Amino acid sequence: MDEHPEPVLEPAVGALDPRAELSEFLRTRRARLKPEDVGPRSFGRYRRVPGLRREELAQLAGVSVAYYTRL
Repeated sequence: MDEHPEPVLEPAVGALDPRAELSEFLRTRRARLKPEDVGPRSFGRYRRVPGLRREELAQLAGVSVAYYTRL
């Protein structure tokens, strides 16, 4: 028998998994920006959420919307 078993590491209470952390980071940063602040092509007036849309951010980053959405 092993006298010193390896400790079981459990996530801290309220900790996010890495994918959820990245998603939250991207969403909050996107919400801070307005289209007029960065000057991308407008995708319409009506916005359901504050800040840039995924399409606008993907355009600025030079990546496809599908790739950005996978992040």
